[in-house]
Amino acid sequence: MMAAQQGLSQQQLQQLQQQGLASPLQQMMQQQSMVMQQAQQQKLHEQLLHSLNEQLQMNLMHQAQLLKEPGGAGKGGGAKGGGASPSTNQNLQALLLQHQQIMQQIQLVQRQFALASALQPFGMPQGEY
Repeated sequence: MMAAQQGLSQQQLQQLQQQGLASPLQQMMQQQSMVMQQAQQQKLHEQLLHSLNEQLQMNLMHQAQLLKEPGGAGKGGGAKGGGASPSTNQNLQALLLQHQQIMQQIQLVQRQFALASALQPFGMPQGEY
């Protein structure tokens, strides 16, 4: 087992294969490697979702600030008010586009996470290894 953790030389691996021991050892090492990769992948998905959610919150705060500004898009532009300034409208449109893009990225990451979870070997749910 210690040799497996330190890495086997090609000659040692051939000797183990001749003795019929290499295959189970290789399978165990591959399984351990896959479990570690899955754990890293899950952590990356979680970090990415957290980052995207933070971006989404900032975007929504900026939208709210624009709508609260005097002459902002949310101030009912009737005949007296004159509506929002063109720059405010442009900024709001840019934020709305960014909002849509962030939502699409979140959905994509969630799909990737669901797919990775569904394809896991051993039937182990995410987070239990």
